[in-house]
Order: sequence, then C-alpha cells, then structure tokens
Amino acid sequence: MNITFNLNGKPVCYAGTGTERLLDVLREGFELTGTKCGCKEGECGACAVILDGRLVNSCLVPTGSLEGRNVVTIEGFSEMPMFKEISEGFQEVSAVQCGYCIPGMVLASATLLEQNADPDEEDIRTALSGNLCRCTGYNAIVKGVGIAADKLGRDRTPREVFPRGNKREEFIFPRTLEQALSLRDQTDLKPCGGATDLLVGEPDPGSFFFLGGIPELRKITTEDGWLRIGSEVTFTEMLESPQTPQILKDAVSGIAAPAIRNMGTIGGNIGNGTAKADTSLIMFALNAMVELSSVDGTRLIPVSEFYRGKNDLAIEDNELITALLIPDEDIGRYMYEKVGGRRALAISRISFAGILKQEDGIVTDMRAAFGAVAPTVLRLPEIEKKLVGRPVSEARDMIPEILDDYSEAMQFTRGRVSAEYRKDVCMNLLGEFLRTRLAA
Repeated sequence: MNITFNLNGKPVCYAGTGTERLLDVLREGFELTGTKCGCKEGECGACAVILDGRLVNSCLVPTGSLEGRNVVTIEGFSEMPMFKEISEGFQEVSAVQCGYCIPGMVLASATLLEQNADPDEEDIRTALSGNLCRCTGYNAIVKGVGIAADKLGRDRTPREVFPRGNKREEFIFPRTLEQALSLRDQTDLKPCGGATDLLVGEPDPGSFFFLGGIPELRKITTEDGWLRIGSEVTFTEMLESPQTPQILKDAVSGIAAPAIRNMGTIGGNIGNGTAKADTSLIMFALNAMVELSSVDGTRLIPVSEFYRGKNDLAIEDNELITALLIPDEDIGRYMYEKVGGRRALAISRISFAGILKQEDGIVTDMRAAFGAVAPTVLRLPEIEKKLVGRPVSEARDMIPEILDDYSEAMQFTRGRVSAEYRKDVCMNLLGEFLRTRLAA
C-alpha cells in the first residue's frame, strides 16, 4: 500500500501495511528522531506530532489514516516562526532537564498558543495534561509557555500556524456513507474511527478502513426533537460545539488528554462495548438511541439495549454505528462525577451521572446511572420511579429509603478496586446527588 501525505510541508510517499505506527515510520522510515518513543499507548505524549493542525500521539496513529493529510514533527516546527518564542520561553526558566519530553511539550504548547493568545495557568496545564515529564519539571515548563505567550503578544489575533489536509482515497477512506456500508457488507475489512485504541495491541496488517472522511458522520445536528451526533465527531469537536449538552461536555473534558480527544470519536467510545467508557454513562443517563446503518437500511436501538454485556453489542456484522441520538430537551438539575487515579489519562474506577427534573414543586423525572461497576452501565428504573410524581419536600424525606433500596439492589464483585469500595463510593455519590438536587 502506497500512502501519500505531506510531512513538514513536503509531499512524501510511504509504502507500508497501513497499520504501522506513525511513530515508527517517522523515526525509522524518515529518520525524524525528534519524535520520541515512550509508552506506545498514548499515555506519555513524548511522541506527539501535529496532524492537520491537531496535537496527536503518533504511537496511536496508523499510517493508513494519513492519506492526503499534513503531519508536522518537531523538526518541521523548528523552522516555523513560533518555535523561536517557545524555545526562548523555555530557556529563560531552564524548563529543559533531560529533554526527552520536550519535543512533545513544545508541540502541545504550540497548538495551545495557535488557538489561545492569552492562556492562563489552568489553560496551560490542561493543554499539557497528556505530556509527562519524568524530571518533574512541570512548573518551569508552565512558566515557559506563559513567557512564550508574552513574547508572541497576548493581544494578537490567533491564526492557523499548522497546515490542514482533506484528501481521501476511496478504498481505505470511503468518501460517502454508501461506500462505507458497501465495504462493511462486501469485505472483511473492519471499520476504524479515531484509532486511539487500535495500535495499543497488534492489529492485523491491512484489515481496516477509516471512517473519518465521511461528511455525514462528522456533523452535530438537531432534527425532529433529537440532537444527532455523528459517530465520527471527535471529543474535541463535541467540546467546541454549542449544541453539545453540558453534562456530555463535562464527561468528554475528562477523557484522556488533548492529543487523544483530538482523535477519539464518540462512535468508537460507544462501540468499544465497555461500561468504563466515559460517554456510555452519559448516553444511558440521557436515554440516548444508537443509530445503526447497513446496506439494508437504518435502525434505532436504545443504548440500554445496545449494550448486552461486556464487549457484547447488539450490532450485526454488516452494520456501522452512524450516530448517537439524544432527546433535545432540558435535563434539569444534573450531577456528573468520575473517580479516577489522576487528573488526566485516567480510566474510570467509578463514574456517576444523575438527572432530576421538577415542575411546580413536583419531581417529574429522576435518573441515576453508574459506570465501571458492572458489565454494562447500571440503572435501576424501578427505584428511580419511586420519586416521580412526589412533591419535592416528600421526595427529600424519602432519601434514606431510596438509598436503602439502592444499597440492597447493588451487589458488586471485585474489579480494579474492591467491591466494598465500589459500593461505598456509589452510595456516597448517589446521596450527594439526591440531597443537593432535591434542595429547595
């Protein structure tokens, strides 16, 4: 397979399998060793590059997804004007220690400063949250980015620094949904979205086709009382869209780190079939529908029926997830919490989403969803219904009863954490939700 793309502003052609890591191709095929090899799992950011203007971890990018796109490595960025200010900012505070993380840190800083001329400390730390420094030099690096912002001018108008691309070849990059459905129906190729999980294992060479170039799957629209999020909409695009419900933005903002949010898609997150997926919890809480399409037509299925068990989804071999549909409604008061081991790049130990609606002092809806505690996201509709139709004051008095009902119904087994820990945290989160959202 010949893959043609732009590398540091020049067209190149690489002959490979399509599932080789961009990281390896850059270092071994093009001898661009400024891109460092760290974890090969998207955890450390040492291999970060810019792909069509977005920061990505090159260890997670299959070369087959590069056709017609633009890649910039630290070598290419060093020839751009912005590099001078960032380099000087780092030098002024001695931000560089061993230097292994610095190429990724510099590119993460550059993508931030391309979009935000006046970042505060929180903005900088969020932008760097997917880049690890083993020398614990974070404070100096954060200061260095701030100095770079000063040098570039905090009152400047942000403009595009990195090139974008959009060319797609038909076979591995179908241009239309019809072509993708035909590939799904007539070949053994597997569909691939953002590919953030694809290269963590060792995929079979040449067995995937990529969905990111299909316009129908990249849109967020509102129609017939539903908010429709195409399956190839990335987490970053959801965060940037004013149509995305805030509860979903809260969950998406905690997924991994910027370089992975720039690639990962909602369809891939749902299609992984795990109750630990950050968006699956929200889809359960919002009573979402999954849109499945094939050459035979399109069907909708409630997300609660789509998940049959761990890695067991109600999808046929010739179907694609093409969208998630959420009722276009005011969800009232909500609460979302994710319990993980760290601020970024954390897999949920436990996650919780609660929704409570009231009208004229009467509870009209109550939902409580628990993620990462069972084979699928856990909801108990029979207990939820007990509060519906009750005056808020009466519902508050029922909180102990509701907590007892949940405690009796939720019997967990040990997973990454103990069953006792899971239950204690779930009950604490549920209690906080009921007490605060049922407040007068």
